[in-house]
Amino acid sequence: MVSGARHAYADSAPAPLELAWEAAEGCPDATFVVQRVEQILRAPPTIPGGVMARGVLQKTGDAHFELELTIRADEAEDTRTIEGTSCAALAEAAAVAISLAIDPTRASPSRERETPAAVAPAPEAPPLARLVAKGEREPLAPPNRVALGVGSAIGSGSLPRLGAGIFASAALDLRRFRVGALGAFSFRQRPVFEPALGAGASFDTFAVGIFGAYMVPLGPFAFGPAANLELTYMRVEGFGIRSPKSAWTAWPTGVLGARCELDLARRVRAVARADVLLPVDTPIVILGAPGSKQYLYEPERVALRFSFGAEIVLP
Repeated sequence: MVSGARHAYADSAPAPLELAWEAAEGCPDATFVVQRVEQILRAPPTIPGGVMARGVLQKTGDAHFELELTIRADEAEDTRTIEGTSCAALAEAAAVAISLAIDPTRASPSRERETPAAVAPAPEAPPLARLVAKGEREPLAPPNRVALGVGSAIGSGSLPRLGAGIFASAALDLRRFRVGALGAFSFRQRPVFEPALGAGASFDTFAVGIFGAYMVPLGPFAFGPAANLELTYMRVEGFGIRSPKSAWTAWPTGVLGARCELDLARRVRAVARADVLLPVDTPIVILGAPGSKQYLYEPERVALRFSFGAEIVLP
């Protein structure tokens, strides 16, 4: 459940609180939190710049909840994590923390005890002005993070046979955008092109490149398009022939595909991709010794690749 709310106490004053709130099903929403802030303060806040807050309340186990609350007030930002067995209690804790950020004196419990009985109570704050749709204004941008990933991949078209390999990546997690670099290595293939002689060639390939993706969250999942620009290196060495030789070659490859993410834990997520590889100016490899029967190999113009791995997201 995702909700957002902006609260204004008077038409002439700037909105003192802008809240983005994500809560598990059955937990209090943003309206509850803002109303509790009103009840705690019981008067218009005095902080000049207003407060922006973002809370993520999620269920992490059986009767166990976790609240990650980020509050930005007067150019200062604070992030805290609170755990508990009741999501209602965590929502109440969020309201208290936000109230303290807006006005520590009014949110202090001791203030009510120190107020003389003859002094009239402060007027009730007007009710919530309006709810703001999620896309109307981004409430509070989470800080940029770094994601480090590893995984495996299978593909066809780049090597003589169906190939498999491993990869590693490092990326900036910019809210919905992912921008990073990767390196991939394919396991060696040794196809035999002359069975009678046991002659063939070994293929070693690896690639380095950059990638980008735009992700759309959907519950614990996120989906989006992705693209890479890679440089593929291949080493070919003959065997089973007289005077075998080795050679290196390289070519650029464009990659278009789709990316899927699944949050497994607070800082860990699974990542899967399905890609179409579009190599440019691929080489033709001649397999065989001079004066004997020779074979030609050329990587396919269009290749497929499927990969699966995990990423650790660092704050």
